[in-house]
Amino acid sequence: MVEAATSFKKSGYSEEDSAELARVASLYQNIADEQLTAGDSADFIISQMKAFNIEATDAESIINKVNEVSNNYAVSSTDLARGLQLVSAALSIGGNNLDEVLGLMTGGVEITRNATKMARGLVSVQSRLNQITDESSSVGQALSTWYEEHGIKVYD
Repeated sequence: MVEAATSFKKSGYSEEDSAELARVASLYQNIADEQLTAGDSADFIISQMKAFNIEATDAESIINKVNEVSNNYAVSSTDLARGLQLVSAALSIGGNNLDEVLGLMTGGVEITRNATKMARGLVSVQSRLNQITDESSSVGQALSTWYEEHGIKVYD
């Protein structure tokens, strides 16, 4: 628990928040499908809090959601955590929330059985969507034109 609290403190959380977040990290260690260190648990929670602007008081909701998904779908909490750490920053910039990203990861991992490849694929898709919004770039113009020609509406 000390290792987790140290990770949270290094990430800029107050002593009080670090202690609470260390408790949440310990809970995640207990529910995870594979054994993980307190530091790994803390790193996962920190990455999701930062990506989705989740306050320390709501950090437990992260592990509750991951646990709920892993209990009801053919995907492990460890796979979800690995994938989320790779994809959450890119997809949150694209306007997705944690629930949406969990849904995308779950659906993909159930089929591919590979969280890392699924996360990389989602990052690639988000990167292409980001290029579309930059219509000043040649790639953005080409993609926008292609989508229009094929009747695909990307943004309202």
